[in-house]
Amino acid sequence: GTRRNPETDARIARAIADTRTELQGCVDEALRQNPSLRPASFRVTAVISSSGLVRRASVDRREIEASALGECLKLRAARMVFTPLSDKDVQIEVPVSVGPGFSR
Repeated sequence: GTRRNPETDARIARAIADTRTELQGCVDEALRQNPSLRPASFRVTAVISSSGLVRRASVDRREIEASALGECLKLRAARMVFTPLSDKDVQIEVPVSVGPGFSR
């Protein structure tokens, strides 16, 4: 693949961390509404444009993407604005987990 500079990698790592923090609110809300929600681990993918806006966001598990939790995750991810990461679109994958047994 193409090599990126360490500063870009650091910005991407920060973008992932910021997104995880933002998405945790969706998980907390889903657990409040449904305390018996089964533990799950999945990824939210966001494509960040060269301007720092999110072009699209998706969840890698269809049953979660189609749920209220999935809608919240995609909406929150799509509203985020980042320091431009690159002069091209950058795709980030954000690990998200629900329930006990999964570390945050």
